[in-house]
Order: sequence, then C-alpha cells, then structure tokens
Amino acid sequence: MRFNRFDQGRNLIQLRQTISMFSISSRRLSLFIGILIEESYFSTPIQQSGFQFTDLSQLLYSLTLVSDQIHQLNQFMANNTLDTQSTIFVSLFTFATLILLTCILYLHASLQSLLYIYIKQYQMSQLSRQLKKIGNYQLGDLLGRGSIGTVYKGLNLELGTLVAIKQVSRATLKEDQYKALQQEIYLLKKLKHENIVKYIDCIETDQFLNIILEYIESGSLASILKKFGSFPESLVAIYVKQVLKGLEYLHQQGIVHRDIKGANILTTKDGTVKLADFGVATTLSEDTTQSNNIVGTPYWMAPEVIEMSGNLSTSCDIWSLGCTVIELLTGNPPYFDRLQYAAMFQIVQRDCPPLPEGISNECKDFLIQCFQKDPTLRDDATTMLKHIWITKSWHIVQGPNLPEEVTNTIRNHIVDQSNFGTFITDSFIEQVPQLVQCQSPRKIDKSSAVRDSQLDSLRQLKLRTSHQIKQNGFWGQNEDGKSMREINELITQLTEQNDNSQIIKILELLKDTIPNDKCKEYFIHTGFTSLLEIIEKYMPLYCENNSQDQSLQILKLIFELINIVVDQNPQLLELSCYLGAATFYQQITSFEFHKELRVEAAYFLGQLTYFKEGYLLSIGGLDNLLELIDTSDISNNIDLIGLALDTIILLYDLNTISQRNLSRLLTSKFITYRLVLIAEQIQNIDVNLMIKSLNILVILAKCEDKIVKQSLCEKEVITRLATFLNQNQEQALLKTIKIFRYLSTEPNLQPHLDGFAIIPRALTLLKKDLPSQGPMIADILRIIFYLTKLNHDKQEELCLYEGVPLLLELFNLPSEQENQISMKKAAISILCSLATSSERCKQKLQENGGITIYVGLLTTNLNITKLLDTIVKLIELDQTQRIPLSKNIDILVSYFKNNTVPMYPTLVKVLPKEFGLSLLFRKQLLELLIQKDQSQLNLKHLLQILYYLLESDSIKIKDMKNMVWLFKALLSKLRN
Repeated sequence: MRFNRFDQGRNLIQLRQTISMFSISSRRLSLFIGILIEESYFSTPIQQSGFQFTDLSQLLYSLTLVSDQIHQLNQFMANNTLDTQSTIFVSLFTFATLILLTCILYLHASLQSLLYIYIKQYQMSQLSRQLKKIGNYQLGDLLGRGSIGTVYKGLNLELGTLVAIKQVSRATLKEDQYKALQQEIYLLKKLKHENIVKYIDCIETDQFLNIILEYIESGSLASILKKFGSFPESLVAIYVKQVLKGLEYLHQQGIVHRDIKGANILTTKDGTVKLADFGVATTLSEDTTQSNNIVGTPYWMAPEVIEMSGNLSTSCDIWSLGCTVIELLTGNPPYFDRLQYAAMFQIVQRDCPPLPEGISNECKDFLIQCFQKDPTLRDDATTMLKHIWITKSWHIVQGPNLPEEVTNTIRNHIVDQSNFGTFITDSFIEQVPQLVQCQSPRKIDKSSAVRDSQLDSLRQLKLRTSHQIKQNGFWGQNEDGKSMREINELITQLTEQNDNSQIIKILELLKDTIPNDKCKEYFIHTGFTSLLEIIEKYMPLYCENNSQDQSLQILKLIFELINIVVDQNPQLLELSCYLGAATFYQQITSFEFHKELRVEAAYFLGQLTYFKEGYLLSIGGLDNLLELIDTSDISNNIDLIGLALDTIILLYDLNTISQRNLSRLLTSKFITYRLVLIAEQIQNIDVNLMIKSLNILVILAKCEDKIVKQSLCEKEVITRLATFLNQNQEQALLKTIKIFRYLSTEPNLQPHLDGFAIIPRALTLLKKDLPSQGPMIADILRIIFYLTKLNHDKQEELCLYEGVPLLLELFNLPSEQENQISMKKAAISILCSLATSSERCKQKLQENGGITIYVGLLTTNLNITKLLDTIVKLIELDQTQRIPLSKNIDILVSYFKNNTVPMYPTLVKVLPKEFGLSLLFRKQLLELLIQKDQSQLNLKHLLQILYYLLESDSIKIKDMKNMVWLFKALLSKLRN
C-alpha cells in the first residue's frame, strides 16, 4: 500500500501523537506500580491478600519494557524524514499497540485487586491523619515501621516535650499480638531505670492502640552502626557497661528481655544507652520457666532457647549480649553470612561462636564468659559488670571527631573514671578514633608479633643473609652504577658460558654483587630470565645423574641467589612469580630432591606466604608445603620441617581463608598423623619443634568441624596423643590437655576416648596442679564436665578415683582471680550431676558429706539455683537427708535474706518445720514482707513461703497473734 506525501505527513503526525500518548501513559503507570510496591509491600493487608513482591516486580518490569519500546519508537519517528515508508511505521505501531494491550490485559485483574487494597490503606492513612491529635499528643513525622505497628514522633501539647508514639491498628491486630502488646505495656509500667526506655502512657481509640514512650533522638546502635561502620573496642565496652546496668535491673525484677541486639539498644544525645522493645520479654514465673516457645532474633539467640529446653533464665540475655558485642565490633552478629536456620544449627552445635580477630585478651575473655554453652556457667549481669574489660580505664588514641551521641557517651564514661583526674578537656575527648563510613572488617596487622616470629625463624636458615652479603661485599652507595655494570657483564658471561665450573664462579660473584635494592631491581629486570633458563637446562640433568655432577651446586646457587634478590621485597617477589620462579620452587619440594634445595624452597614459600597473602594457596602451594614435612627421616630434617610448620602457623595467623577451610584442606592431606608422629619422635631432641606440632593440633581440635576432629580421633593419632598426658614438659602437657578438652565437647567423639583412662589421668593431673593453681585446672575440669555429663559410667569412674574430695578441694583456693569463679562453677555443675546419678555415686557423695556438701557450697554464691534444686531433689529421693540438713539450717537462713530466688519456696515446702522453728528465719521473713521496695516477683515467693509455714503448723499460736499487724500491713500493701 502506498500513500501520497500529504497522506504520509498527516498519518505520521497522528502516529507520533498516539505513540507519545501511549509512552507517557505507560511511564506513569510504571511509576504508579513502583510506588505501590514501595509503599505497600511490607504492609499487612498486602501480605494477607496473597500478593508477592516478585509478582509485582515482574509486572513492573514487563510494563517498563513496553514503555521503553514505545519511547524508542517515538524517538525513531521524530528523527526520520517524511520520505520514510509509511508501512514501516504502521507495522511498528501495530506491534507496540499489541504488546501494550497484552500487558494491560495481563495487569487488569491484578491491578484491580491491588488498587482495592491500596485504596483501603489510603483510607486508613487518611483516617490516621484526621486523628492526628491523640489525647494530649500531636502526631508528627514517621520514625519507622515494625512488624505490627508504626512509630511516629509526637508532641506533648501540655509540656511541649517530644515523645515516641507506637501506633497499632486494631483492625489487623491478632489475638496473640494483642496479648504481647499488653505484656509489653505491663512490663514497661513497672520498669524505672536510667538505662531502660521510659513508658509514659497508653491511649486506646476505636481504630488504634497508641503506646506513648520516651523519645530517643539518636536512634538505635544498629542505625549508627549502619551509618558509620563498626565501633572501636573502647567504645563498645562503654556501651556494654550501660547495657549491663539495664540488664542487672531487669533481672533483679525477675524479667528476661529475650531480644537483646543493636536494634533494641537506643542512645540519646547526651550519650545514655537505653534498652527498648519489650515485646517478647517475660517474667521468671513457674509458667514461663516451662515455656518451649522460640522467641527473639535467630542470630542473637542462646542455644537453650533454640533447643526449647524449657530452662528459661536470665542467662539467655547474657548470650545475646555477647552476640551484640560482636555485632558492634564487626558490623554483624555471629553466623550472619548464613541463613537463619543454618545459623541456629551452628549456635547449637558449636562450643562457641567465632570471635573477631584483633580484639584484646580482656574482650576475648568477656565474650567467652558470655558464650558458655551451659547457661548455669554464664556469669550474671552483676558479675559481668565487675569484669576487667568493663572496669578498665580505656585510653583514647588520637583521631578525628565522632558523632555527637558517640562523643557524649565517651565523655560520660571518662567523667565516671576516677583515675582520669578531675579535669578533661574537650580537645582530648575529640581525639578519638574515627568511625569511618562503611568501615572494613578487622584484619590482622602485618607487623604482628606472631608473623614476625615466624618470619625470623625462616630467615635463620638462609644460607647467606643480607647482613652477610653487605659485610663481604665491596660496593658502596656511591658505586651503584659500577655494580650495575658489573651485574650486566656477569649476566652476559653467564649466558655465553657452558663450562659448569665457570658458571658456579659467576653465580658466586653475582651473589656478592647485589648489595642493595636498586641492584636487585636492576638484576631482576635484566638477568632473571637467564637464571630460569639455566634451571630449565640443569634440572633434567640433576634428575638423571642423581646429583652426582655439578648440577646440584649450580641449582643450589641459583635458588639461593633468587631468595637473596626477593628477600623482604614484596614487589620483586611478586615479579619473580610472574616470571615463573614459583613453579621451579614447587618442583624441588619433593623428597626426591636434595635437602639443601628443599630448604631454599621452604624459605621461598615462607616469604610468599608472608608478603603475598593467599598467593601460595592459589597456585596449589599447600601440597608442596606439606611435602616438606618429611616423616621418613625426621631427625635429619628438623630444620626443613620447622620451616614448613612455621609457614602453616603463618597461614592460620593471616586468616586469608577461614580456619575451618584451611583445617579441612590440611586434614584431607593426612597432616594430623604426620604432626603427632613428629611430636612423638622429636620430643627428646627439639622441644620447640614438638610445641609447634602440638600448636597446630590444638588449632585443628578447636576447629568446629566434625570431620577435622574425627581425624584426630583415628586410632593411630589418638593413641600417640594419649601418651603425651604423661609428659613432664609442662608446655607440651598443657597443649595436649587442650586438645582433649576440645575433643571431649563432641558427644559423638567421646567413645573414641574410651580405653585411654582420660578421667583417671585428668584427676591425677588435677591433684598435682591444685596446690600451685596451675594453668591446666580449667581445661581439666572442662574435660571432666563434658565426659561425665549425662554419662553414668563416667560419673562412677569419677567417684571411684576419688574425684569428689578432689573437686571439693578446689573451693579452698582463694577466689581473687576471675578464672577461679568459672572453675568453681564447673566443679559445682559436676557435683550436682552426681547427686542424681547411680547408687554408687550417691554412696561416694554420702561418704564425703552428702547433702551438706551442697549446703556448704551455697556460701560460694555461685550456681545458687542449681544447688537449691539439687538439695530439693536429694530430700525428695531420700527423707533421711532431712536430719543433716536440719542441723545446717542456719546456713540456709543466713543466705535467705539476700537471695529470695524462685527455688526457695520449693525448699521451704519440703522442710517447713525446720524453717518454722528458726527464730532468725521468721524474723527475716517478716522484715522482707514489709519492705516497700520489694518487687512483685519476690513478694509472690515470700507469700508462698509464709503459706507453707502456716499450713504446716510450724509457727506457734503466740507467734500468730503477734503477726496480726503483719497481715494488716500486707493487705494495705497489696491494695496499693
């Protein structure tokens, strides 16, 4: 079909107008759907309607494509002349129109439902805006959205103060969500502490439930973390101290927060930290202790919460606090790189989450206390406030300014420290580390002592050090040019020479003609390839003649010369690898080559590991490194093996790949057997090399990978390791005990330890180490704890070898040191497990004091709940235990006044007469009942105790008459 020019022009104009209209309409529709996605995706009605974000994204993408195609068509028509054939435009127009109509038909049904929901939401938001005034409060800007509500900034119209208003729509509120909100309001009303967000009021309307809270202007630590990157350790310690104060108050009120994390810790402009979001918090009552619900945020959950063991306690907050410390130090909580269920699995399976690299020893100890797998071994908030990491005075290093809220936090901390003096200038406070935006994760410093010590051991075995070269050389700094000319002449002679003796002389001259970095750089650019060509020539000759000719000496000189050139120079080392030197060094690591060549290879690989992180692994150098650990003739290869072990330790220290992955790679090469064989054969020859072998074995045993640990439990390995428990060398013995400690934590591996008398040996070492309070005690107790936990046979073995009196001796040690507390907690846990074990264990306990053991341990003020629980169980199982307990009732009474824990009413229920006859106990009970500052939880327990005493008739009539005034006071108190 053809058109005349007039028709073409008219049709073209109409076509352009139509396409332009479609283009504008489609772009507006795309923008509209985009707004719907952004505004409505997280809202409850959208989720309830069955819409998915991916569906909306697909529709938006399709519509955007149509819009772009139409827009391109419009541009195409605008840029073409009227002579273009009309049929092209008609075809394009028809194609674009069909696509657009198809898209609109596809979107019609979805958009109809989506628009209905959007209109409903719009009506609700309009209704909310109409109700901007809530009581005496004016609704302001949006602060954030939660799972069931929205938080707005508000203004108190009477006082003019800012507040935060948590607004929840009643129409979409489920019954369980409503109960959770009521619980949150109930708890917030009770809590009054400077480190807990303040509850102000609650206003209910027909449409919304409004909770009025204190307005925290700086937001959460998580938001600051997201904006400025990870915090320095000193600042984290200051924040954690305030969090612990808030937790201490909560736990004293019998409340468990259950969701401690950076997002629920708010900070004000003056630097005060406050705990918020009590939506899943609960009280320690008889009902909640049996709760099996998983609540909280997965990455911060304690293992006992995930396992639903029913042992809800304040200890789960301490675990979450440890996760929060890692979050603030690194930017993310532990296992954040895994999916939630995978992270929960790791929390339950592993002994302790991985700790950040580069933190102080005090911080490591603090985190280890938080991450005790057994909740009864975790310190409470009060004890954690006394930890050295919290109490130490942090010295702030020089650096730029921090945000105001962070600076104020540090200022308040410094004011609290008595040893900082009475006058601190603002300029000093401003000299703190900068929180750089999007700060990178912590990395190990290349100047670390560990790395330097490993490199030093590599340098010691160099056949010719740089220092020696400078002493023997005769070129000064002013003769660099002469040196370079000399190098050039020697390289020329080297390439032209075929006589082996002359080649050796030239190579020896070259070694003495490279005094400084300039000459080294000149040599690697002019003569390095000549050396590699000689290696290619003489390597086959060496292999054929079995090093009987001069090829060995030539190769040795070349490899030594290359090591001299690249020594302590990362740029030249990298260049040598690019030219192919690393390949030749990899070849000579095999046991088929002479030891002198292998030593040069070991030194080169060590340099490569130190200066070029990850390069050794990328070229497959780990296999070559392990070839150097030649166990066929250990005594004659001590220096070679030492170099290889130093490099392996260096790989762990660098953390180029995770320790778990590196451990898996090493165990797949059967390194565990070689290491234990080296340690066994070298123990009387080279103690340092034995310690290096055991150090790597400790790292492997500590790795949270069952395959790696399984390799240590193979018969040939574990049998040789067990012999080291008889070592006289203290350091080697300490390393061996640590290996068995980490192996004993895996229940599946414990059968492999049978047959080696681990518990008798551990008790022998404990008896030997107790008087001197040696460093092995803590690890020995861990071994005993894990092996005897839920294993009656091991518990009987412990009792048979007089483990009970030995554990009791531990409590005679002075408790000034912090590690003594954790050791005593472990001992108490072991003794409590014996109380409900076999008859033989109970008999041994009876021989050592029976129930009086546990009563006496109450004076330590450690694991009180576990001790009281054990006392109750012993009485319920054997009523004869009442007699010795009644004689020790004064110990319980003296403890009672300051420790009215939930277990106490049960104990009084079992022994009502003994407690009722104690005048001191009755007096203390009455004093506690009339105290004004008594928490509701404690008051409940005290009333239960009084009820049991009255029910048992253990209080005389005359005492009852004197208690009339008490009941009147109690009734008045309860009314209030």
